[in-house]
Amino acid sequence: MPPSINVILPDGFKAGEIQWPVPSRFSSGGEVTFGYQNEVLFLREISIPTNLQIRTPVSLKANISILLCEETCVPVQVSLEIILPVTDSVPQVDTRWEKLFAKNRKELPDSTSTWRFQARPMDERRIQIEITPPPQAVFPATMYFFPDQSSVVQINAPQILQSGGGGHGPSLIVERGFADPGPILSGVLVAPVDWK
Repeated sequence: MPPSINVILPDGFKAGEIQWPVPSRFSSGGEVTFGYQNEVLFLREISIPTNLQIRTPVSLKANISILLCEETCVPVQVSLEIILPVTDSVPQVDTRWEKLFAKNRKELPDSTSTWRFQARPMDERRIQIEITPPPQAVFPATMYFFPDQSSVVQINAPQILQSGGGGHGPSLIVERGFADPGPILSGVLVAPVDWK
């Protein structure tokens, strides 16, 4: 179950898409899951209306559903609220959070990468993700695909990285899940170490 974050904003406020950090892969007792460990931030940009009144506090709320896991997983739901002042002064950075924000931004997927990927069905069970690295790229020895949509890929099944050959580049073979991904298979390719 991926985290669910439903924000409740005042009139005229708008929330951008959640910026999901790259997940980690966990294996225990033959089960594979993807998720986050320790502290993690799910960043969203909030745009404010131009007619916002100075010295009028605003309330930002969020209803959050997550799974907390150790040996077993427990669903947790929580509602949060923060009330912020509205001033015309320059905002001050809270240094207590700087390192965590910097770490989190570093863990966001790199959408500016020159790597190229194309998914195509191999047969009824498998999907091939063809990988086109840029010239002189350092290719990782292992790689995992984390789908945006749940159940389009069997995450417990092995994901096989093929080096290519015979006119074909490297590719990652994943097993289909029971859900139809539709015309576009979207997600994040994750390597255990940095790759360029």
